[in-house]
Amino acid sequence: MTLPLELRSATLADALGMAQVKVDGWRAAYAEILPRAFLDSLSVEGERAQWESGLSQYPATFRVAVQQQRVIGYVVSGAAVESSDPGEGELFALYVSPEHWGGGVGRRLMDQGVADLRSAGFTTAVIWVFEENQRTRAFYERYGFALKPERRTELGVPVVKYALKLR
Repeated sequence: MTLPLELRSATLADALGMAQVKVDGWRAAYAEILPRAFLDSLSVEGERAQWESGLSQYPATFRVAVQQQRVIGYVVSGAAVESSDPGEGELFALYVSPEHWGGGVGRRLMDQGVADLRSAGFTTAVIWVFEENQRTRAFYERYGFALKPERRTELGVPVVKYALKLR
């Protein structure tokens, strides 16, 4: 039996749940990509403070996936930060609790994030992903995102850019 899933705008009260999803998700998804010491240094309380600050100050749309009153995923979208193209929106983050991977939550969050960007008038959605993160890259490609030539480094690790035409 599948439990009901609610997608809604995030509130400050969701900061703790979002922090837990991030810490758990990063530790599971990036265990072979980022240094163990870095992943071990992540703290739910530290991330909670970041989310509280972001939710109250950052100009983006924050959505959460909630099941049984527990945040199990989130997506954050808005104007692309590193782009000169005003039509380019970005999915800054899309994470799901590892115990919910493969259950359709990520797809629902992606649909919501893309819809939010489309509603805001963006013509392209972009997302950055660690180059070695094959599982997530395959998810983006199945969704219809195309690999772009842009590359950068985050946390000392190469990341690649994907884009999806919205119109």
